[in-house]
Amino acid sequence: MKTILYVFEFADDSGVPPREKSDALWGLVQARLESLNPGIRAAAAGGIFRRAGGNGLAFKRVCNFFYMHISAPFRILFSRADAVFVRTTPPLIQLSYAFWCGVFRRKKILWLMDYHPVFGVRTTPEKSLSNRTWKILDFVDRLLLKKFDLVVCIDEAMRELVKERAPNVKTAVCPTFSLKAVEWLDLRKRPRSDEPLRLLYSGNLGKSHSVGRLEKLLKLLSEGRGVEFSYCGASGAAADVFARMCSRCGAKFKRHAFVENYGELGEFYKREGFDFGVVLLNDELKGVVSPSKFSGYSAFGLPIIYIGPRGTNVDIACRKFGAGLSADSDASLAELAESALCPDIRNACASATKRAAEYFSPNAANALAEILDGFMRNSA
Repeated sequence: MKTILYVFEFADDSGVPPREKSDALWGLVQARLESLNPGIRAAAAGGIFRRAGGNGLAFKRVCNFFYMHISAPFRILFSRADAVFVRTTPPLIQLSYAFWCGVFRRKKILWLMDYHPVFGVRTTPEKSLSNRTWKILDFVDRLLLKKFDLVVCIDEAMRELVKERAPNVKTAVCPTFSLKAVEWLDLRKRPRSDEPLRLLYSGNLGKSHSVGRLEKLLKLLSEGRGVEFSYCGASGAAADVFARMCSRCGAKFKRHAFVENYGELGEFYKREGFDFGVVLLNDELKGVVSPSKFSGYSAFGLPIIYIGPRGTNVDIACRKFGAGLSADSDASLAELAESALCPDIRNACASATKRAAEYFSPNAANALAEILDGFMRNSA
């Protein structure tokens, strides 16, 4: 019997069915992995607080951070793990496990979700104390990244970044979004001539999301048709940013309360008559993070407008599956605007969201289980 230890701050090692676990993704992966190979036992190592909310500086999150880093060698030994599968939450946890797995000669697999050292270097002011600290951690990460036996990346852009930092490390790509089973809606429509183009931005607006190109797009769209831009979320700061942007562009701004129940998003989209859901990502964060909010659009049939670098999962949803429109430069905004104003193109994107949703679905959990199964068999 081989044991694989899954390391994640919110790992759920309770005995409830996979879909009922707080960490439903791993529940699905674990169930599939153990069915593929009965000779594998999956264990989990989480934080003290498995349902801790708030940002990384919240009290419970800080407790989890120190607990998981300090307990790493004991978790490896007491679980009798043959391999460790470490997910990058809490931040930098992969560094501790890379070191201790090397000491105890255990196989180690890295699951990159957000690449924190690189994110820190690229989003903090140059020569600031925080930037210098992140650069030290980034240097350590480059050294230890080479020690992993396999790195599972969330998209092709992230794989490119990993290969740039550690050319010889083995990699695999497995997108893991839209794990909740929802009803896809046919949101095709024929707008009236006097009806505005309705765009929605849902969720957080952080360091990864600049609105400069979005503002340029709104100005282009406003030349051909009225534009109504909506924000759905709890951030007053984000609402202020969007309100000022719309004022400069001549677009109407609307704010909606955050939709607590994920399953009600489709009816919200349909009721408000949105044409596109907007996703943003800064160029310098290509391969560092992968926007996930697109899955909440396409899963319910809402087409995407994506402004950001190529190679991300949302870019694949747009370019490979046709579930939206994508622009990676100022020069491509005019073409995007022209396409967005065409009802036939918009409806074709709406139809294509179904195929995209099927790709970014629970099937991804099966794919991840197969990657782990293949690794464990080959390393036997």
